[in-house]
Amino acid sequence: MRELATTTVSVLRGTETNQYGDRTNVGQPVYTGIPAALVESAHRSYDRAAQRYQVLRTSIAVVPDWADIRTSDTLVDERTCTAYMVEAVTMQPTLGPPPDKVCDLRARSGVSVQAN
Repeated sequence: MRELATTTVSVLRGTETNQYGDRTNVGQPVYTGIPAALVESAHRSYDRAAQRYQVLRTSIAVVPDWADIRTSDTLVDERTCTAYMVEAVTMQPTLGPPPDKVCDLRARSGVSVQAN
């Protein structure tokens, strides 16, 4: 995995309540410095209902098998400070050593870290 890593990520976990009483899933950083391969791709698709092309963007992160990442976590790219919501976590198929985890991501804005 290390030879594929393009950045390192931090994992934010926990909840907090904002001034309006809404709960958000951005909380304490629980892990930092996890090597990850972040891949963003885009492709065009024709929407027949709207009669136009649209661009679909997807993001994934490949992390080592030992990384404790859950679907309720937020990943922060330590190189660019971009935040992502984790939508799904799957394991790559393999017959050899433990497989890497593949995280389907969605870009996220307005991320803040809880102060102690």
